[in-house]
Amino acid sequence: MRLFPKIKDTQDRESRTLAFVTIAFLLITARTVMVWFFPADPVPGVVAATISLTEYGTAFAALMAVWLGREWVKK
Repeated sequence: MRLFPKIKDTQDRESRTLAFVTIAFLLITARTVMVWFFPADPVPGVVAATISLTEYGTAFAALMAVWLGREWVKK
């Protein structure tokens, strides 16, 4: 079983970085949507902190910076 899925980058090579960015983006988006639509504690004992669009955008930009920085360094 593979830890990361096979995702190809712009040079048509397998990219672990892009797989990491994709998984992290999905987790951040799922968590954000869960907090927006279910503001009460969905899991007992786990406090769901509110998150604004600015914080979500900052997290997304940080993830994209990892991937875009990798692509820029390779060229």
